[in-house]
Amino acid sequence: MIYQKEIEKAINWLFETQDRESFGWSWVQNISPNEQNTAEVVYAVSLFSNILSSSQKQLINEAVRKWLLLPEKHAVLTIDWAWVGLALSKYADHFTAYAPDFDIEFVHKDIETCVESILSLQNPDGGWGDYRHDMSTAFRTSISIIFLENQSQVKTPQLEKALDRAAKWLLQLQNEDGGFGNVLRSNLTKNILAYYAGVEQEIVEDQYLSSLSATGYALWALSCRNKYMYGKEIHRAVSYLKNLDLSSGYEIFFEVGIRRGTLFTFRHFGAAWMGIGLLNSGKSKFTSDEIVKLIKYFLSLQDRTNGGFKCNDVSEVYTWSNCNALMFLRLVIDALNEMSGLDYTDIIVDYFLK
Repeated sequence: MIYQKEIEKAINWLFETQDRESFGWSWVQNISPNEQNTAEVVYAVSLFSNILSSSQKQLINEAVRKWLLLPEKHAVLTIDWAWVGLALSKYADHFTAYAPDFDIEFVHKDIETCVESILSLQNPDGGWGDYRHDMSTAFRTSISIIFLENQSQVKTPQLEKALDRAAKWLLQLQNEDGGFGNVLRSNLTKNILAYYAGVEQEIVEDQYLSSLSATGYALWALSCRNKYMYGKEIHRAVSYLKNLDLSSGYEIFFEVGIRRGTLFTFRHFGAAWMGIGLLNSGKSKFTSDEIVKLIKYFLSLQDRTNGGFKCNDVSEVYTWSNCNALMFLRLVIDALNEMSGLDYTDIIVDYFLK
């Protein structure tokens, strides 16, 4: 498998940072694990279950048992439920390879619990925030759509209606340049802006202006929902990403929000979500210039000492940046595997001619 050496190093780093008592993960080592970060790791690692060692598979089984089964033990936020649902779904796809000592019906039951919980958290406007009635955001809404759209076994009229409402709300975030913002500018009321008093004005404006991160999330969500129905909007978003001047680098997006009356920031890996969105849209291929540049960029971010992927040249290695990089590389590998022999030959010939 192409990039297997790099992928194995990144996966090994994740297991080296796993908490040996609870079998969970946080965003860095030696901090109390949480459900969202654990779910992200289970999801990303399960994309490469075929190269995991037997001991690594058992460690994933323990993580699922302790953190993801009966998600109501830990899950609170929409993002918790969505990532747990995604992780359990991907885990179920490779259940035979993991061979745990519990039945798959427990996994399916908890996926349904995640579906029900997310539906109960949907806002009246059709989007999702951290809690019901919190301000809807592109990130929470997109990840909810991505999870719910992949639950074909439990599709109901209620679920389809919720997805239609969510996509309709998400489309309101598409700006004139084709990119997506994270929130509706009109939702930044005086009461909400009062909490942002200590936040730089530029960061506040970034919440509704187009970004790599929000556009990548939205692209993946709309492509999951219906590539044909939202073809025009997808095309505009792809054009926005492909035409950006990235000479100064890829963004790390600082999401700002209010969680139960307390201001918080949450970082998003712009390069990863750009690549994930483009490849899921089907509008970029393995050979596309923007994807080739992203591959080179990610490989340059792999820490030479521990093997994990950083989110920029000066950051630490985080579980979320490592997982996002693995998600992107899985899509790259899949895109390469779908290439015809003639296309692959053309690449080789073009390389030597140059």
